[in-house]
Amino acid sequence: MFHPTEKRALAIGLGLTLAAGAALRLLYIGDEGFWFDEFWIWRQSQMGARELLADMIDGDVHPPLYQLFILAWTALFGASEVPLRLPSALFGIASIAALFGYARSTFGARIGLVSAGLLACSEYAVYYSQEARSYSLLLLLSITSAWALSNATADARLRSLALYALSGVLLAYTHVFGMLFLVFLAFGTLVSLWRKENGALTLKRWFWVHVVMAAAFAPWVPALLHQASRVQKGFWIPPLDWLFFASYFAKYSGGRPLGWLALALVLSALWTTWRHRDRLPSGEPLPASKASKVVTLVAWFVFMLGVPFVISKLGEPIMHAKSAISVLAPLSIIMALGLYALPAKLRWGVLILWVAGSLGSIVWTNYRAQNREGWREMSVDVAERFDADRDLVLLYHPDFDYMFCYRYYLPKNIDAIEMICADEACNEPLERLEARASAEKTERLWVMRVRSSTVGPPHLEDHWQVGEEHEYNNGLLQLLLRRN
Repeated sequence: MFHPTEKRALAIGLGLTLAAGAALRLLYIGDEGFWFDEFWIWRQSQMGARELLADMIDGDVHPPLYQLFILAWTALFGASEVPLRLPSALFGIASIAALFGYARSTFGARIGLVSAGLLACSEYAVYYSQEARSYSLLLLLSITSAWALSNATADARLRSLALYALSGVLLAYTHVFGMLFLVFLAFGTLVSLWRKENGALTLKRWFWVHVVMAAAFAPWVPALLHQASRVQKGFWIPPLDWLFFASYFAKYSGGRPLGWLALALVLSALWTTWRHRDRLPSGEPLPASKASKVVTLVAWFVFMLGVPFVISKLGEPIMHAKSAISVLAPLSIIMALGLYALPAKLRWGVLILWVAGSLGSIVWTNYRAQNREGWREMSVDVAERFDADRDLVLLYHPDFDYMFCYRYYLPKNIDAIEMICADEACNEPLERLEARASAEKTERLWVMRVRSSTVGPPHLEDHWQVGEEHEYNNGLLQLLLRRN
């Protein structure tokens, strides 16, 4: 129990933590244009529900919850950069509060508050809270599922089990790695049941709650199998080597220097927890029934990285750091335990160093860096200099239809020519381009190339010469002049 003054201090601390986390996630949220993955979400948001589901089954690899939510959201608030990214920011803010609740229920309020603070200023969490993708929601639902299951194992009440089932089903419908995390939770709880560590929860209730969850997800299973069969025929994720764990740990920590500090805190937490197995580093009692929770956090981290890595080695690679974003939760809690294992003066110094380093990483990596592809910047430059009386615009890619990405930012009055071809397949499109250029007496040709900056249309420079070139993030804009 806490003194009323200490309770007020914790409440104020949590409020300030949430305010800081919200500010970091909302600041500059619309500063950059969309990149391709966000364009894909925007494209799906323009469909009807049935068309969207069909598109996800045949052309996507994710479950549909986030996309269906965005479909409804954009109908109310629009689909420009800020409204499309805002749900991710809100999910990110909610994740901070959820982590506080989860860590408090297991390790006490002080550890909960510090854990929430570490997540609030996590550069990796901030980045994906400003991207119109499902990863921020994946983090939130992973935390709420773990929290709900922790409560359900303690009291086994129908309300607690229902909250776990609801959160788990939503998680499964959000991302494939959400399904993997549910496997971890179910298996971990089963082990605890076998070791008789789970309080009121019985094997019967454990079984039936997972039957209900499986039944709720069953309608998507045929689509999931169809998506998996396409992935095994080829996927964009590159293979990983055995050192991936170190690079991923550095990413989750906010960079290599912070990664070393995070590793030191993790080792501090593990060593202190081993030495004082009946008491938390903060001094609060740790009942024997909850001592294994630290091991559970470590297992969470290792499982969510190790199992996808093994799957990737056995088949088509599926492992990507952002898909395992849920590991930010156990990492934050373990680091909080490590901080409380330090002497008070050193603890505050390390905490200040961590927050300063994280804020610096956020500013330099997220706010000041050009992280997303330059579709918007390129389109704005073309629109400002386009002369309808003597210019044409060519949108080019050798093998993929990115045209909806270009056209999102190009003004409607620019009737751009689309060309998706390579090698000899470009001969006929080039002939049509030359015919139109001759008919309209075109003097200048703007060639926009994103995601193909090293590859241009073959033989185009037989009739045109480069007047200007401008590089953008993952793109190239050329102004070609007609040869005499």
